[in-house]
Amino acid sequence: NRYHMSGLDRTTRNYDLLVKELELLSVPFIDGLAFVLDLKATSPYRVFPKGGTHWSQHTSCLVVAKMAEQLSKLLGRAIPGAVCDPPEVKETPEPFDRDLADLSNIWNVSRFFTPLPYPPIHRGEDTSLRPNLIFIGGSFLWTIFESFEQNNIYRERTMLYYFKRSFHFPSG
Repeated sequence: NRYHMSGLDRTTRNYDLLVKELELLSVPFIDGLAFVLDLKATSPYRVFPKGGTHWSQHTSCLVVAKMAEQLSKLLGRAIPGAVCDPPEVKETPEPFDRDLADLSNIWNVSRFFTPLPYPPIHRGEDTSLRPNLIFIGGSFLWTIFESFEQNNIYRERTMLYYFKRSFHFPSG
């Protein structure tokens, strides 16, 4: 028990510590967990696909819309936003939304399929107002990037993937 931090119980998560510090320091941020949990309680659609490991592409688009709104406020100017609605509901999920089902090694994976919403195909205008961004994160960012890029919200981005690899867009 000598590694237990004093003042913290065993149920305290790093997430809780980070949110507390960001609020204490008045750092602007979007609490993605709170946003998605609220969405899960209010949306008529699944937030996480039944046969997938990440949030749905529609959920990702809604998160990006929130991020673009926050970026506009922080930059003091309007930047392109994400168009997420009205979604197209598909009976068979796209590959990213069924990645676990496809890995399940069973004959018929359709038991893991539920109708899912998909954002409309939208290509935002190419403007000089688009910012350059850096992200630090993991696999949940791939659908985030898809929504950012489909809506043409950033000019360039770099991702530090699990603090180990760097991915840059658009050059690779």
